[in-house]
Amino acid sequence: MKTAAKNVLIKTAKYTGIGLGSIVAILFLAPFLFPESISNTIKDLAKKKVKGELEFSKARFSFFSHFPALTLNLHDFVLKG
Repeated sequence: MKTAAKNVLIKTAKYTGIGLGSIVAILFLAPFLFPESISNTIKDLAKKKVKGELEFSKARFSFFSHFPALTLNLHDFVLKG
């Protein structure tokens, strides 16, 4: 009985570790895999909320710079209007 419980515990820990590792990997790789779609989404949201013209050369965001907060950096930021 002890070996069965131990096997279940090991399998549970393995699947939990793989799941958490996958989530962290996705959070880390998403800004590098989809930079254009992220920039376009930011511009679309800004058009809806800001009365003016918003321009920037590139956008970077990270979950790890100031960890639990999402950090967004806009390079060559210009807001007219």
